[in-house]
Amino acid sequence: MTRKEITIILKNVNQKESKEKYKVVKNIKRIKRLTMETLGNISVLSIGKVNGLQTMMNGLKSIKLGIF
Repeated sequence: MTRKEITIILKNVNQKESKEKYKVVKNIKRIKRLTMETLGNISVLSIGKVNGLQTMMNGLKSIKLGIF
């Protein structure tokens, strides 16, 4: 095997690995988007948007800490 052949093989392997990694990120983004669509968004003044899941988790943390 020459150096050039090894380089080509490594490039192919790296491309396959990066595609697999991207699929995972893409799936996480899809799940997050579906969750936000399901739970809805709550406007928060000038800060922007907070998704319903974050709001629910913050509420659960507050209850656990005894703030409410």
